[in-house]
Amino acid sequence: PSGLIEKWQIEMDTRFGVDVRRYSRGEFLSYLDTYEKTNGLQPLSGIIALETIRSNEIIERINEVNFSLDLAIIDEAHHMRNPRTQSHLVGSALSDAAQAMLLLTATPIQLNRNNLFELLNILDEGEFDDEDEFNQMMEPNLHINRASQILQNKPDNKHAALNELRSVERTVQ
Repeated sequence: PSGLIEKWQIEMDTRFGVDVRRYSRGEFLSYLDTYEKTNGLQPLSGIIALETIRSNEIIERINEVNFSLDLAIIDEAHHMRNPRTQSHLVGSALSDAAQAMLLLTATPIQLNRNNLFELLNILDEGEFDDEDEFNQMMEPNLHINRASQILQNKPDNKHAALNELRSVERTVQ
């Protein structure tokens, strides 16, 4: 979000000695033009707010110029959990362009598993392309979390915790 850009600039400089430039929408479009003209030889070390680049024009331009990034970091990534939004689409375009991507959020994804699935789908569409398979992958976690909660609340109830852990075996196909 645009409100965190200055914080990120300070953090990148203070912690890593990296000077990152703040890009506006127009500056980013100009950068993409330069990137295309130099066949990708124009490096990018910058910060741009997701809300600034979530448009069809920029998504198309990212794809047209065969844009490439070493690393993309998206803060407040929970805003991309809805696949019907421009934020999700720009996140997918950046993921396709980036060799590595880091999605950050301090907002718990609590509504349902679909939110987590959609974010993971941005990171690795090939691995997370089927929501039913994803739900099967997540099933063991329910039992592991229950066993952990049992032991936290009643440490002497090892039998119930063990039964939950044995339930994990039934989730493996």
